[in-house]
Amino acid sequence: MLKIAFTGPESTGKTTLAAQMAEEFSSIWVPEYAREYLTDLNRPYTQNDVIEIANTQWETMEFVSKSALQYIFFDTEMLVLKIWNIYKYGSCPAEIELKWKKQEMDLYFLCGTDNEWTEDPLREHPEERDQLFSLYKKELLASERPFVELWGTMEERLEEAMGMVMQMRR
Repeated sequence: MLKIAFTGPESTGKTTLAAQMAEEFSSIWVPEYAREYLTDLNRPYTQNDVIEIANTQWETMEFVSKSALQYIFFDTEMLVLKIWNIYKYGSCPAEIELKWKKQEMDLYFLCGTDNEWTEDPLREHPEERDQLFSLYKKELLASERPFVELWGTMEERLEEAMGMVMQMRR
């Protein structure tokens, strides 16, 4: 099984790409639990909410990873939750840091910020995407995780991602 994660700042195409890749490879994708959680919250979220989101996201990732599928695509994962905590609260809770260290993916696609921002009530940082991208890249490099940056149109990103995944199967 190949586990592929799409990561990076808000509004960079992670959800779209994960869904498209799952369709192209006749597989599944794991959506971002934060969207469901925050939509139903009806109050400003706290760091404890982000921890709850991380725990549920982790449980879902672990459950799905036990399947016999050839590919699983993840719309988000523990790096997103780590960066979110650091950027918003100045630190990352130990339980999220531990999950990030334990998380195993065969490849991360780090989605670039050259696409247009799409407004969404759950998105917060349209002007800081480049700064956030740098934090993601720095963490991926420091942790020595395999990653490829995706830039260009959504079609170009999809084509590059598909090519990389097909190469991994050779």
